[in-house]
Amino acid sequence: MFAKLSLTLLALSAAVMAQFPDGSFFIRNVASGKVLDVQHGSTECYPLGRKESGFDNQLWRYDNGFLVNKASGLVLEVPGFEGGGDISPGTALQINAKRERPESLNQLWAYNYQYIMPYDPKVVIWGQDGDVSTPGSKAVVDRMIHEEVTQKWMFDLP
Repeated sequence: MFAKLSLTLLALSAAVMAQFPDGSFFIRNVASGKVLDVQHGSTECYPLGRKESGFDNQLWRYDNGFLVNKASGLVLEVPGFEGGGDISPGTALQINAKRERPESLNQLWAYNYQYIMPYDPKVVIWGQDGDVSTPGSKAVVDRMIHEEVTQKWMFDLP
């Protein structure tokens, strides 16, 4: 099962890779304009206002399915789902060291129609309780709602 899922993820990753920019980029929420941030050496992710300088903790790069934070070199993940399985909606995102497959399934990301989703396509990146504007609201994965603008993300170059 994991081999088949890994092959599917590799194919999906190759198909959507062109949609992620080359080099470093901000991940910006379409509705709020906030960008995905990892604060002050923390492993937790938050949608926060874009900084004018010193923003390496807000920059990401795409590397074969992984979203790598520029400041830390750690990758975005849905914790607790390393080997696969249905992801629990509301799970807070964090960054962690990159793992090898199949233990990295929870660290692989795709971008489709402005939704950023892990290997479980039923969930997408969103703000805690749907809030992508309030400071301190964590970035989570939650059930995808068709055309919900607060679940949509774009990429901006620095």
